[in-house]
Amino acid sequence: MLYAFLCLILAFATAATAWLALLAVLGWRPCVRQSPVSAFSAASDRDRTGGCFFAVVIPAHDEESGIARTVQAALAMEYPADEFRVLVVADNCTDGTAQAASGAGATVLVRSDAARRGKGYALRFAFDALLGGAHGCAGCSCVSLPRVDAVVVLDADTVPDAGLLREFAAGLQAGNHVMQAEYGILNPDAAPLTWWLHVGNVMENILFYEGKMRLGLPAVLRGNGMCFSAAVLRAHPWRAFSITEDTEYTLELLRAGVGVRYMPQTQVLAESPVTVEQLRMQRLRWASGNAGISRREALVLMRQGLAERQAALFDAGWSMLTGSRPLMLLTVLLPLAAGVLLHSGFITAWSMGLLAVQAAMVVAGTVSAGLTRRRVLWTLYLPVVVYELVYATVRGLLGINRTVWQRTKRV
Repeated sequence: MLYAFLCLILAFATAATAWLALLAVLGWRPCVRQSPVSAFSAASDRDRTGGCFFAVVIPAHDEESGIARTVQAALAMEYPADEFRVLVVADNCTDGTAQAASGAGATVLVRSDAARRGKGYALRFAFDALLGGAHGCAGCSCVSLPRVDAVVVLDADTVPDAGLLREFAAGLQAGNHVMQAEYGILNPDAAPLTWWLHVGNVMENILFYEGKMRLGLPAVLRGNGMCFSAAVLRAHPWRAFSITEDTEYTLELLRAGVGVRYMPQTQVLAESPVTVEQLRMQRLRWASGNAGISRREALVLMRQGLAERQAALFDAGWSMLTGSRPLMLLTVLLPLAAGVLLHSGFITAWSMGLLAVQAAMVVAGTVSAGLTRRRVLWTLYLPVVVYELVYATVRGLLGINRTVWQRTKRV
């Protein structure tokens, strides 16, 4: 019985690893950008925009220390100043976030609602204010704009690519109603931890999403660097209020036949945790939320995709089961340990082969992220990062959750 169970786990791990390896081969490239770079020249701004008016929404909870930098970076994007507006939602703040954002040049919406807390509620509040919905929250005045063609969402610790809005405008003109920019790390060389998180993020972008893009499969919204046409937000009002509000809304759109277009030609950079304490706070929240939605939705989506012959739905469910690298590592390490204890050469060899393929993908991601002498020395820190990510994944699978929008501590 135990032997059959181990073989079942390894069969799943084999299918998942083979899929991830295929995406890695399709998406791999030898290097990535290290900082935001505009894709266009400033001389042709007006021709490139097509007259799209953007509302750039930045939800912020107690972000007084860093919100001004984000607002200034957003206002500095190479796009006609009269064709976009930057709005900050100061959500249940207890500090000077609203004042700092206003002083940096943003329009500020102050939201105070102790009963409905979280990024999802902040986004709904902003979308309703922009598009005239009935948000039902006290303390908000609708924003008066000539029109809103699309809404872009940035996190409060983000530096956007200079050409972000132009790329999104071009995407809207090409018929893409929902887009996700490449999500990168702003501080990869701050510490060994941030470097390895940068490698993991590069693997997510290049070895996963770019491969899926080449197969014509939709991406998943990642909460930062998202773009929605006003038409989509009106047709599908934001009702995603869980910890994983971005994934929740992605699934609603997929079921309505609206896919998310991945945009690797432009990016947003956000700060990564520098200390283990910060990492645990962030990743436990993410892992708990992802585990919860995966338990509810993964198999349902796969069955629905098969029944309706919708590859996008099946892929969404399959990705929920296989997209977590720490989880995939667990599906190999546990049988490996069991194989060694049971003196099963077959189980041990099978596990070792899968582990080698997963290790090769880490090497490919490391090369793509760019190596220096210091970064090579930081390879010694990898076991610590792996332990923390696996620890967060296990706790997430056990249902240890955090339901409140909690700001990750900064240094």
